[in-house]
Amino acid sequence: MPQFEALWVKFYRSASAELNRHQASNIEATSANDDKSELMSLERAQTLLQMIQKFAFGGDSYKKSFVVTDPHNALVLIAQIYSVSESQQENNTLTESTLMAAFLKALKSLMVNNNTGRDKCSQEIHHASSFSYDNNVTSVYPQVMKHMYTTHASVFRSNKDLAEEYITTLAAICMNNDENTVIGYNEFTKVIQDISNCHCEGNQATEEEKADDQKTTAGKTGSFTSSGLEQKIQFITTLFDAMRKEREEIKS
Repeated sequence: MPQFEALWVKFYRSASAELNRHQASNIEATSANDDKSELMSLERAQTLLQMIQKFAFGGDSYKKSFVVTDPHNALVLIAQIYSVSESQQENNTLTESTLMAAFLKALKSLMVNNNTGRDKCSQEIHHASSFSYDNNVTSVYPQVMKHMYTTHASVFRSNKDLAEEYITTLAAICMNNDENTVIGYNEFTKVIQDISNCHCEGNQATEEEKADDQKTTAGKTGSFTSSGLEQKIQFITTLFDAMRKEREEIKS
């Protein structure tokens, strides 16, 4: 087995065994009604997610495809890491933000320039009930992504950088993938609007007001000048609108 593949399989098996131990400990502690479960530290969860990001980041298409191929699928691993770690943050906004940012960056690295990753991120993952959000079945997209925002909406509303990371990851998932774009339009339109309402200045302005502002502030930063987050929201909204119009034309 070539070196890269051997390193990834070794890492996957080690991380998976560690996560399984944590899950088994949590289930036993819950059954016994005690608090002696083996907790995974935030630092350890971060380290695992960052390692996955390093394996995927900058890799060629073959390497990116390999790390999301069963039975050593990085998408399963990052979902499991997030699930094991999320319940242990005890509503601590700082640790919640840190964990979610690490998860989103790892997921984004598996999506960029990786058609296989984008195809597989919406596939169902069967795991222990402690890992699942819906009848013992889950998927990284849309279920984990939607669960993350629904559960921690207040964190995203108060943290613009984290909100931008979320939108960027969503865009990476939908890029050049019609199925994911349809899912995104159906499942995340309200999420995007919520983020826009919280973080984008002047989002209630009319197009005429924005045009006038751009004319009077040529070469300067005007009140409606797009931020990085606003540009990304505009990009993914345009992507969703194009898909919606295409589907409407097909139906008609």
